[in-house]
Amino acid sequence: MSQRHFGVTHGQHRDNGMLGYGAKSGVVRWLSRIKGYGFIKPDDGTEEVFVHYSAVIGDGFNHLYEGDRVKFDLVDLGRGPQAGNVRIQKFA
Repeated sequence: MSQRHFGVTHGQHRDNGMLGYGAKSGVVRWLSRIKGYGFIKPDDGTEEVFVHYSAVIGDGFNHLYEGDRVKFDLVDLGRGPQAGNVRIQKFA
């Protein structure tokens, strides 16, 4: 059975849902594993962005922590802007 995310099947977006800003980067400011969501503070100083665990690519949510640097797309699934396609930035 597929997961549902704000009325959209996981992995799909209404009309792609992309807001056209391209990939952004930021830092995870707050994260609740119990609630399954958190907030990212974008590097460009814009308003914090909601992130749901299902938006983290792969098993990333299991390895996502406050203070981690991430790249993400800004999407709108009908409830306002939020992070999509979240990728944890790894440093060598």
